[in-house]
Amino acid sequence: MKSNGGVVHTHFVFSHEEHETLCRKAKQCGLSKSVYLRRLILDKPVKAKSSEAVHELYLEINRIGTNINQIARGVNSDLGTLEDVRQALFLLNKVYELVERAVND
Repeated sequence: MKSNGGVVHTHFVFSHEEHETLCRKAKQCGLSKSVYLRRLILDKPVKAKSSEAVHELYLEINRIGTNINQIARGVNSDLGTLEDVRQALFLLNKVYELVERAVND
């Protein structure tokens, strides 16, 4: 076990079957193996996400990202307004809310 600025790295040994199960379950929850294990250890929920819900979240974030990029291009070319910047910040906050809701569901 080694520490790196407040982060501790730990090595685990799994059988092939255990590792496959860990990978499958973490993927079903839409989590990395590390996050999945941390949530288990901390008694936090690790519910499986439906692939449709994850896909919808991806599409919504992609749409918002496209809008933010268009606003950024306008602002960077001096065609954007203060209202455009506010809109971009609003959209970015919406992304954070969507991701937070998806993680906590």
